[in-house]
Amino acid sequence: MVSLDKLHKVHLVGIKGTGMSALALALRALGVEVSGSDAKDSFLLLPQKYFTKIAIATDFSEKNITSDLDAVIASTSHTSKNPEISEAKRRKIPVLTYPEMIGLLTKNFKTIAICGSHGKTTTTNMLAHVLQQAGMSILAIAGPTSEQVLDAVSPPTPPYSKGGSQGGYFVLEADEYENKLKYYSPFGVILTNVELDHPDFFKSEAEYTKVFEDFIKKIPWEGFLVDGRKIPYALGEHNKFNAQLVRLAAQKLGLTEKQISEGIASFRGSPRRMEKVSDRPLIFDDYGHHPTEIRMTLHALRNTNTEKRIWAVFHPHTYTRTKKFLKEFGASFADADHVIVLDIFESREMGKQTITSKDVVDEIIKNGKDAHYCPAFSDAAALLKGKLNDGTVLLTIGAGDVWKLHALLK
Repeated sequence: MVSLDKLHKVHLVGIKGTGMSALALALRALGVEVSGSDAKDSFLLLPQKYFTKIAIATDFSEKNITSDLDAVIASTSHTSKNPEISEAKRRKIPVLTYPEMIGLLTKNFKTIAICGSHGKTTTTNMLAHVLQQAGMSILAIAGPTSEQVLDAVSPPTPPYSKGGSQGGYFVLEADEYENKLKYYSPFGVILTNVELDHPDFFKSEAEYTKVFEDFIKKIPWEGFLVDGRKIPYALGEHNKFNAQLVRLAAQKLGLTEKQISEGIASFRGSPRRMEKVSDRPLIFDDYGHHPTEIRMTLHALRNTNTEKRIWAVFHPHTYTRTKKFLKEFGASFADADHVIVLDIFESREMGKQTITSKDVVDEIIKNGKDAHYCPAFSDAAALLKGKLNDGTVLLTIGAGDVWKLHALLK
């Protein structure tokens, strides 16, 4: 049995993943020595400056597993076939999956878990920032954790009792994929919304919804639930909605209205969540990969750029999601003037192609929009050449690495 207070040195297999990299930084903030490894073509979403004290190998090798490790933590995308996991087991070093390690943290700190289909990352980062500004000790894991939160890191200190010796909180973006929620022990829960996603794992709306229902039942009697499904909001006002969720949770945690309002007002946003990356030309980047997220992001962009032509470059994420929501994707670009669709980002479904981006383009055209298929970033950059000016705004959107397009537009 792994004990958190006896973890002094750990190695993360698949460290560059969004959740894994956030976990690495959280463990480092707790004083744990951290190393990790990942594939050569993987990428970190956060700046390298946060990882200067973490040795990251750019390939997997049994040589990365040393006898002084207290545990090896593996992304759920890596199995026992990974040479590092095999070596750790051979050496009898405990191997924990990402959700098992997060579960261990939730058992040792008073945890506020933010779950739901949309809006988790922004809500998590905003709540962590508000609590930090109010002087609380915070351990935060979001996908990704905002630089604003990381720069003000002040984690609870040992002994590892509920809430830590300073009475702080663990603010966690709790991902439902593969039912990771079953590993977590929340004190408080913010449920943003529930809309079917991850169709490669959840086979029905009922199966998907039950995961959240079961999670809510784990809240202790002294804990709390903020249920976003009971809060009405208009399309394109999702940031106001996120702020309302944070306000309600902060009230439950005893913050004053002044502390809450000042904290929300000073929050600068999350990486890849309607993030402005350039002024001339005007470019925004967003992680949205579900039709609802695309529709809401474009609607908000249209409301603030009423006279500009909007170009959207969409990077579909996984074949199962693209196929399941094909018609919805086709209708989600109503507020764009021109759409470019890149080849589908395979992610965990490499080699399992059942649909192409040409199908997405056809659906968008059926909905009366101008749409183009560009298989690679270079093709999209060539199409955009000379088309971005003071009268346009570009949105790159998707859960993969669509942001790499920006470097080709300079």
